[in-house]
Order: sequence, then structure tokens, then C-alpha cells
Amino acid sequence: MTTGPGTSGPHEGWPPQPGAPNYPPAAPPGYPPATAPGYPPAVAPGYPPAVAPGYAPPSPPGGGRRTWLLVGGIGLAVVLLLCATVTIFTVRSLRDSDGSATPAGGSGTTGAASGAVTYKVVPDLCVLVDTSPFKEPYPQERERRPNTLPGSSFTAVSCDIGVSSGKNDFDAGTVRIEVDIFDAQNAATGPQRLYEGQQKYAQEKGIQTRNVPGLGQAAFSYVEEDLGQYLIARDDNLWLRANFGMLGDVTTKADDRIARLLKVCQDVLPKLRK
Repeated sequence: MTTGPGTSGPHEGWPPQPGAPNYPPAAPPGYPPATAPGYPPAVAPGYPPAVAPGYAPPSPPGGGRRTWLLVGGIGLAVVLLLCATVTIFTVRSLRDSDGSATPAGGSGTTGAASGAVTYKVVPDLCVLVDTSPFKEPYPQERERRPNTLPGSSFTAVSCDIGVSSGKNDFDAGTVRIEVDIFDAQNAATGPQRLYEGQQKYAQEKGIQTRNVPGLGQAAFSYVEEDLGQYLIARDDNLWLRANFGMLGDVTTKADDRIARLLKVCQDVLPKLRK
């Protein structure tokens, strides 16, 4: 990927995947806020109230009103907890789905058509990543952090590599490569769905994208403020997201950094072929 895991799902520092619902929801009409002036914060049933020992909050006049506020606050806390659970499940399902959701009034299908399975899952992506294209501006490599996140229809493998110019702590960055490898049943739809979802994300943010030839079946790049330069690609059963994150102005030499990312990815993809 991100996907995996990620990021946009399990991917720290990445843009979120499209389709995640807004969270948290507004309180239902007629319900009081989670806390009222002079009241302890609402807590889930079975948990002690978050108040200091020996402190007794002042009791407002009218015991019935206090009871109503406490019950309403606890109910709202439970609703928010349920919404958080649903949100996590929905984001995960968006990446695991084969994209064959049934439209309203339509008839469902039993499964997606099989696609070409050209790429394989590897236990450690960092072993395959060569950061030589970044050696000129960042000759020092700090550390490598591999990660693997299995899913129901794909496995996300990623690698984060810290690089530095050696001049100071601020002249540094991180090269991140993520690939999501889909199984045969989802190979025809999974990578394309994530690719188009990333395009939609950039469009909704008003971020300009640029097609990049020479990488997979399709690829594009963009620069997002405060996050870095991105390269997105798809090829058969593989979806790729590469990112160079750095401190400071990410638009500085953005084309140069994306060109270096492209060389890294062009070297990695053949190593992942079966």
C-alpha cells in the first residue's frame, strides 16, 4: 500500500483510504453532551468514575434531572464506542472487499473473476529494497523496518527505510514502499479499486496528479503538503504505494525525489515476480 496495510488501514503517515465514514458522529437530537457543567465525565458501565479520591461533585437541584443526564451521557458513550467499532470494521472491509457489492435492486454475484497472479508475498520486503537512487542526497542509511499484514483477500508487505545527509538531524527522510499482493479471486479488481481510490482521494483534496510511465500497467504521482511525495502503481495482482517523507517543504525538489522513488520501485517489482 497501503494495506494494507496502512498506509490511507495499517499504514502510519499515509493518506486515509477513501470510503471511511466520518467519526465521531454528532450526538442525536435531544441528547445532552457527554458531560455537563459540574458533573463527572460519562463512563461505560462497570468502570469507576474519573474523579479524584475524596472529591464529591456538587449536586444540582432536582434528582430526576441528574439521573436523566447521567443515563443519557452513558448511553451516548456506548453509542460512540459502537460507532468506533463499526468504523474500524468498515475501513478494514473496504480493502478486503472484492469490489462486487450488489447495487440496490440488483442481483448479487457469487465472486469476482480470477485475475493474473504474477506477484508473490515475501516475508521481508526490506531485503529487496535498494535505496541506491537516494545515496547522492542522503548517503547515510539509519534503519530498516519491515512489516507484514495479512488480509482476507490480500497481504500487505511494507518497508520503511530512514535516510540522512549526515549534515544534521533535520536533513533526512524516510523511504517507504508498500505492496498489496492480492489472491487470484481478487487480482482482477483489487489493485484497480485501490488505484482508483487513491486517485479519487487526491482529486477530492485538490491535489494535482501526474501519470508516470514505465511502472506496471498504470502509475501516477502527486505531492501532498506535510506528508511528502507519492508514487502509486498497479500491475496484475499487485498494488504499490511508495512515499518519500521529509522534514520541511516537501515541494522542494519534488520531481527529483519522485524520479528516485520510481527507480527504487522499478528495481523492486521484478524481484517480487513468481
